[in-house]
Amino acid sequence: MARRKRVAIGHVGADWYTYTTPETLQKLQVMTGAAALPADLMPLVIRAPGQTHNAGAIRPGFYSGTDVFVIEISSVKRLQLRGWHLQQWCVKLALEGKLDDASAELAKTAVASNQSRDEVKRDLVAIAEALGKPVVFVPHLTIPRDDGTPFPERRMLREVIAEVCDATPSATLWDPTPLVLGAGVRTAMLDASHYTKEFDREIGEALVECVERVCRGKIELSVELSSGAIDTARPADYVIDTERTYH
Repeated sequence: MARRKRVAIGHVGADWYTYTTPETLQKLQVMTGAAALPADLMPLVIRAPGQTHNAGAIRPGFYSGTDVFVIEISSVKRLQLRGWHLQQWCVKLALEGKLDDASAELAKTAVASNQSRDEVKRDLVAIAEALGKPVVFVPHLTIPRDDGTPFPERRMLREVIAEVCDATPSATLWDPTPLVLGAGVRTAMLDASHYTKEFDREIGEALVECVERVCRGKIELSVELSSGAIDTARPADYVIDTERTYH
């Protein structure tokens, strides 16, 4: 998306995934300085491959230059330790011995639970209110598993996100499932969670179009260009912040 110069990614310094609504709220608190993530838990929240965290970027106005937020909510499974929400992928790596020994021991003590429908709804409303700017919520794909069985939690997430977006003027639902079904699952997907490289570009273009529709009509934009993210000879039209786990 950034290469098209139509948008710039505005979350440099906070490049780690979130899967659930409580993780998203926690990240907003961490990056704006409202909460300090303990050092020993950092590998279980951030330190998966390709994910980074710059403590120097934390500030109350971290997200002030963002025009629209794109947030995927892909899971209802919580992993908690000492009141903090851990990232599923980081915990998985720790339990597989791919992180340090201390993180592996901590991961064994994480408490797993599933969010209720009401908890997801409450968090989505809180996220929209906390951001105070347009937000595009993206549910996980509602296609079957590779063995043909359904993902009931994905259907629930999609329904709750739609309900909240219908009632919240600043929130928009963007569901990639119709695009996948239109192209054909075998063409679009490597498996039930990962796009093919070719289809990933099509999904990206459709998401940019959604962002443009959300932002259209703005007269003044507060644009902060991400260093090295785009050709700065021409400013991007919009700055977006993505909390995404789809690939």
